[in-house]
Amino acid sequence: MQKTLAVIAPRHLWDKISSALQPTFEVEFTPRQPRCARTIDPYQIAEIIKTQPLDTEGILLIAPVEASPSELLPAPVIEGKPVGIVQAETVSEISPWLNAMSQDRLAKDNRWVVLAMWKELYLSWGNRFLDWMRQGTNGGAVEVSPWFSDLVSRDELCGMLATGPAFAVYVGHGRSRGWSGYRGLRWEHVESLEVQKPCGVIVSLSCDTLKREKDVPSFGSRWIRLGRSCAFVGSTERLGYLPNADFALELGQVLSTGKNRTIGELMVEVYRRLKCPPERELGLEAFSTYRIMGNPLQPLY
Repeated sequence: MQKTLAVIAPRHLWDKISSALQPTFEVEFTPRQPRCARTIDPYQIAEIIKTQPLDTEGILLIAPVEASPSELLPAPVIEGKPVGIVQAETVSEISPWLNAMSQDRLAKDNRWVVLAMWKELYLSWGNRFLDWMRQGTNGGAVEVSPWFSDLVSRDELCGMLATGPAFAVYVGHGRSRGWSGYRGLRWEHVESLEVQKPCGVIVSLSCDTLKREKDVPSFGSRWIRLGRSCAFVGSTERLGYLPNADFALELGQVLSTGKNRTIGELMVEVYRRLKCPPERELGLEAFSTYRIMGNPLQPLY
């Protein structure tokens, strides 16, 4: 059954988006209104959800390229709906991501992988995610592999990511320029290898990978803007260890249930659990800094 995706976008992009996404999704368009800078929800997405009959599983905001993801949404889940961001104003700017979506549809990939920085703490977290993800894939229905930094080099990792796994989770330190693991993985290392197939979903459990510094797009944003991943989940801020660990723990435990088929469903369920009384303040603090770049309904497998 087709999932419905509500798209908030400038009208001149509707035809291009519709022709690329319609085979997979039923698309409902809403005109993007001028941005109101004096609010945490500058495109009034909460109000749109409340006042319009959007019978949709997820929302996609096509946003200006110069804005920081932290300035575009108050959270990755609004009024119970996962919201994704693609930053583009022209057909040429949105085409790489739409092409990635088309390639993903034509060549499905069920591999799941875990990336971990070469520190005992993060290797331990990497092994926890291996266990959770294997539980969530019925103990072998989906291949789950460790691509830890004590096992593969930076160049090897970039080559492996260029083959397009369906779902990748990174645990370790992060920066707006990239990951601190793998001897400092930056965007120039990623793009030095030709992409064979875009990744499905990348989740970066680290600081700053969606933080825009001055006029330089963030590391996570580039995966979407250059069509190397269909979705990227990362934080817009520097995070304390305890808040991020609480968020990561809930994410892993939800993954272990195997009940969530898309990145949006996963994030909605994590948020629901963190909000259940008594509210998990630390986990919610971290959750609020994360954003979904790209397709909020991207399948995990």
